[in-house]
Amino acid sequence: MYSIILLNELYKVKSYAKNFLERKDLKSAVEDFKRIFLEEDQDVVFELLSLYALSIFKYPYTYINKWEDIDKFAERINDIFTQFGINVHLTRLGFIPRQEKR
Repeated sequence: MYSIILLNELYKVKSYAKNFLERKDLKSAVEDFKRIFLEEDQDVVFELLSLYALSIFKYPYTYINKWEDIDKFAERINDIFTQFGINVHLTRLGFIPRQEKR
């Protein structure tokens, strides 16, 4: 939900999460997240994923090791990106273009 809230705050002219604006509940947030992920431009999807990663730090519960959580998420998403040939890599600083090992 936090990533959808941030997305709406960042994009006031064009809201990408209209369901959540009407009904501020988890179901609306999930519907918007899914629609954005499947239908919006790549830049919007990366913005949403960046905000999701950021939300791990902003989530109201206390984590023992926040870096561990973001590293686990980054490892999973980077593996998916590699499998689909997406030339982007998620780091602790955000998304960066993937470079060849050479």
